[in-house]
Amino acid sequence: LEEILSQINLTEQRDMLPRFLSHGQRQWLEMGMILAQNPDIITLDEPAAGMTDDETFKTGEMIKSVMKDKTVIVVEHDMDFIKQIAKT
Repeated sequence: LEEILSQINLTEQRDMLPRFLSHGQRQWLEMGMILAQNPDIITLDEPAAGMTDDETFKTGEMIKSVMKDKTVIVVEHDMDFIKQIAKT
């Protein structure tokens, strides 16, 4: 769990209840719960919706690094975000 908390940038918030996390942090928590299940395929529906620009960028970097060995399918209307995470 410590490794996943580190990967999703929530180590310092490990003792907080989810309702006290920001919207972006709750999205990251959901990604951590997905990672804990170790799936082969991950689907994300608008993972950056409602996030600040900084949170959106951090989410993209998290997806690229933490989920690099997984098949990830993302539904998102923010094309800059898609360009950030897309593999060419």
